[in-house]
Amino acid sequence: MARRKDPSVCPQAGNGQSKRKGRRGLSRNAGNVPRYVQLSEHKRLDKRFQPDRPVIWPVKPATLRAKASYRTKELAKPKSIHQDSNPTYTEGKSKAAKRGKRSRKHKESITYAEVPRFIYLSEPKKLPEGYLTNRVSPIWPVKGQAMRARPSSRIRELAKPKQLHKDWRPSKSVYSTIQTDDDMTYDVMSSRMEDLAKHKTYHEPPARKSYLWDYPFWDHQISEEAKSISPTERIVELAKPKGDYAGYVPSRPVDEPVSDAAMNYTATERVEELAKPKIRAAATKSENPFVISESAKNAVATPRLEQLALPLPRKVTRKKL
Repeated sequence: MARRKDPSVCPQAGNGQSKRKGRRGLSRNAGNVPRYVQLSEHKRLDKRFQPDRPVIWPVKPATLRAKASYRTKELAKPKSIHQDSNPTYTEGKSKAAKRGKRSRKHKESITYAEVPRFIYLSEPKKLPEGYLTNRVSPIWPVKGQAMRARPSSRIRELAKPKQLHKDWRPSKSVYSTIQTDDDMTYDVMSSRMEDLAKHKTYHEPPARKSYLWDYPFWDHQISEEAKSISPTERIVELAKPKGDYAGYVPSRPVDEPVSDAAMNYTATERVEELAKPKIRAAATKSENPFVISESAKNAVATPRLEQLALPLPRKVTRKKL
């Protein structure tokens, strides 16, 4: 059998077993290098992708001398505009339909003359010279003319901050302000206002201890009028406790009395026999659990037991070496 390769170890360089993509990286490493160590290394960037490279990349001389193919020239052609060169001229529907069929049939393309305005608009946007060079600081130097320039009236008008709306009001403060001018007249507070301005007084309820709630201890605090008052018929009626309904049965007491018949009962022989406790061996007696009785030693197994004692037939397959 062929030996299985270890995926955690890279093959040595030059043995023809490495893939095409990993040959360059494997040739730099000597010996067997684990695969995860090689994959953990960061990707090496090309010299052209360094952070200090110029904004405009240098073009190779071979690229400048290259000649475009026929396919490249076809793709470089601008898209033809299938519109009338004179948009102000209008014609009838019949003529426009005939001219449209003729133009679709012969595929006539409209060409425009080189106008200086079109050439100027087609030029790319030119970057300032200070942006192209590798400047040391991101702050650009300001010219002296720009520092001595005076803003026009329009610039001053635009530089003014935006005015708030005439109906705008700032947020009202939480704390109210009171005027303290000398011309203010102070009103004289009435006695009613003084009473209402006083804070509410709370009195602690009279606390009594548990042994002071009996009648003899607080009898002296009850007025004589309250002692001599007689209740009305309505109070007497309300003071009556609520009665039980007709079918109410009270709960059974926990300690139920035993009847005389049960006390004078004579037990039968069967009850006395069942009432005797079962005699058990003492728990402290040590018994040998491995003792085999003589009857078990002389026992003969039946054919059924011999059949059940046989092992289950299983299919055994040998291991391949």
